[in-house]
Amino acid sequence: MDKTKIFIIAFVVILIAGALVFFNQKTVPFSGGITSHEIREEDGQRAIAISYPSLGVEKIDQEIKAFIDEQVKSFKEIEYVSYGDMEIQYSLDVGYFSSRLGQNIISFKFNKEYFTGGAHPGHDVICFTYDAEKGERMNLAGFFVENSDFLKRISDYSVNLLMEEPFADEEWVKAGAGENLDNFQKFIVTENAFIFYFPPYQVAPYAAGETQVIVPFSGLEDILSPSIFGDYDFSVNKGIYILSPQEGDRADSFIRVEGYLNGNGWAPFEGLAGRVELLDAGNNVLTFSTLEIPGNWMQLPVYFRAYLFFDPKDSKTGTLVFYNENASGLEENERKLVLPVNFK
Repeated sequence: MDKTKIFIIAFVVILIAGALVFFNQKTVPFSGGITSHEIREEDGQRAIAISYPSLGVEKIDQEIKAFIDEQVKSFKEIEYVSYGDMEIQYSLDVGYFSSRLGQNIISFKFNKEYFTGGAHPGHDVICFTYDAEKGERMNLAGFFVENSDFLKRISDYSVNLLMEEPFADEEWVKAGAGENLDNFQKFIVTENAFIFYFPPYQVAPYAAGETQVIVPFSGLEDILSPSIFGDYDFSVNKGIYILSPQEGDRADSFIRVEGYLNGNGWAPFEGLAGRVELLDAGNNVLTFSTLEIPGNWMQLPVYFRAYLFFDPKDSKTGTLVFYNENASGLEENERKLVLPVNFK
C-alpha cells in the first residue's frame, strides 16, 4: 500500500474517532453559584440602593446588567421637583431573590420600589428565568408542550383563587389575570410550582399590595414539556418551600423571608403559616417573627412572608429555624426546617 493511501485511511479514521467523541460527549451541567453585586449612590436629592446577581455566564450577566443600568438611567432622568421649603429625597430600591428548578433553570425576582413624590411609593416586580447551561432566557410557553391550553388553565386557576381574596373585584381580576399572556410575564419557577406575581393595580387596588398565585406542577403534569420534566418526581412534596433567603445568603441587619406551604404537615391556621427564629452561631435567639399570610389563608399552596431586623453582634454565621403552625398541639405533628445563613 502506497503512502498516499495510508495517509487517507489514517485521516478518515481520525475523523470518525473525532465524530464519535463529539456526539457522545456529556454536557457539563452548570454548577456555578450566584454572585451578588451592589450599587449605592446618595445625595441630597436622590438615593439609589440596588442589589443584582451574576452567574458567570456572559450572555445572562450582560442582560441582567443592562436591565439594572436601564433602571438607574431612567431614574436619574426623572426631573427633580422641590416642594417649596420641604426637601424630599427621590429613592430607587431594587432587591432580588433567586429560585431554581433542578441545577440549570434559575429564576430571579426583582422587587422594585421607587419614590419621586406623591402619596406613596411605586412598586413593581420584574422576573427573569434562564437556562444557565444554555445561557438562554426562558419564556412561559417553553415549559409546556406545543399547542397545549396552558394559558387558559393557568388563567382559570388564577382567577378562581384571586376571586377569593378580600379585595376581589371580578372585572379587575378578569382584566389582570384573564387569558392574556401579557398578564403572566412576571413569574418564577421553584422546586414544585410556578409563582405568578401581580403588582399593585393589576388585579387589585394599591392597598392590597403585591399578589401571588402559586400553581403547582402537579396540576399541570399532562401538559408540561417532557424535555424539562421527563425525570421529574411529581410525588415529592416537602411541605414548606423557602424562596428567600437561600441557604448561605449574607445579611447584615435585615432578612426578608418569603416562601409557601403545601401541606405534608405544613398548613396555615388562622392567618398564620407558623413562625421563624433567627439564631446566632451560639444558638442564641437574635429575633423572631410569625409567618404572615397576606391573602386568603384557607388554601394550599399558600404564600407567607416575614421581616426580620437584628444585630448579629460578633457572630459571622447564623441559622433560620422555621416551625409549623401546629394547631393540634400534639408533639407528633410538630415540624421544623433549619436554614443556615451568613452575616456580613
